[in-house]
Amino acid sequence: MKEEEEKPKRRKCLSIYDRKLWEGFEEEGIDRILRGEITPKNLIITFPLPPFRKQMILKQDHGYHYLQREHLFVKELLSVFPNSKTIEWETYKTLQEILPIAKRMGITSIIIGRCTLTHDEMRIISMMNGAYSCFRVFDLISEDLGPQPPNHGNPTTNVVHPQLCMERFKSPASVGTARMI
Repeated sequence: MKEEEEKPKRRKCLSIYDRKLWEGFEEEGIDRILRGEITPKNLIITFPLPPFRKQMILKQDHGYHYLQREHLFVKELLSVFPNSKTIEWETYKTLQEILPIAKRMGITSIIIGRCTLTHDEMRIISMMNGAYSCFRVFDLISEDLGPQPPNHGNPTTNVVHPQLCMERFKSPASVGTARMI
């Protein structure tokens, strides 16, 4: 009877500062960015609205403000991430089709921005060391940057604050990205 080969166990991270977790993690790419050897390049992807959806939004009272928010969203991202290129996401393309193109362009992270009637969402996907990790920031644009649609954010207060949602940050690569941010 053959002994079963031991498969490497996938470790879950309970803390960003877990020293055992960092022993096997190669921070080469992140360190090179922090030292200034590599200039980070970002690809900002936005979602265009289909024409029928745009007409539906314009018929509503807050439609103009909603369309204006998308431009403010991109403008804000470009001010925060200076070495960025922006493209509009074509609905028939998948993220798996965009990742190889981004690697050829030397992109270090992909930022996916989307404004909906209920919230703003930004996903950042790190491409350092061949790892993809993702987190989301909700309600990025505050009232001083642009008008809010009705029922936007928390209905009990008038002020909307950005919220960070970090789900499934359990792999070493994902935790490495969270630690860098």
